[in-house]
Amino acid sequence: MDEIGFIFQISDVEARALLPQISKALEKRLEIRSRAVMPGVWKKTDQLNEKKMTPKEEKRFLRGRMLRAVLFIVLGMILALPGLAGKSENHFLTLVGAVVVVFGILRLRNSKVRANVKKNPEKFEKAAAEFLRSHIESVKGQSVQVCFSDEEMITVMGELEELDQEAIEFAQIEFVMETQDAFLIIYGKRGTLLQKKDITLGTVDEFREFLNEKVKTVIPIEEE
Repeated sequence: MDEIGFIFQISDVEARALLPQISKALEKRLEIRSRAVMPGVWKKTDQLNEKKMTPKEEKRFLRGRMLRAVLFIVLGMILALPGLAGKSENHFLTLVGAVVVVFGILRLRNSKVRANVKKNPEKFEKAAAEFLRSHIESVKGQSVQVCFSDEEMITVMGELEELDQEAIEFAQIEFVMETQDAFLIIYGKRGTLLQKKDITLGTVDEFREFLNEKVKTVIPIEEE
């Protein structure tokens, strides 16, 4: 095993304090995934945010965008249906109609993305609560250490005579977000919660620098 540089001795969590922090981290993770899939939508969203629209103005803008998307779909159907029903031999018009329908559907779908991410905090709170419950249950009654070498993150559970170890290479880590009190590390469909107060080898500042060197996506504490 490579030399260990950082160790966290997992202790009880203050769920009430951590819940909003984990919720925000999960929301940020979804935003990052969404940005990777639909960069054009987020470019427009960022432009709107820069203009600092009021919630009412943003709602009006999104409603207009969705209305235009519906109009595209209707127009496309008007163009395409005669050909699809065999009442027209103008295949070019049918093709154009189909393209317009698809374009409208994409605009309609994209119009909802930002609203769903930004205006539905309840689902993130529920996911955060479930994550915390799972974390508490998984370490309950056990001695758990999370260690970091230059190559991997190693979770050590159990007493010395019956240790259970799991190693995760840094390439497998998708996302790390620092919150006020913790680091949330996501890999695959799983996550590890490291409270800053639990670090027993190394310092929080040193660990933050270490993560930035080893992990592709590290989100620092965001100002309120």
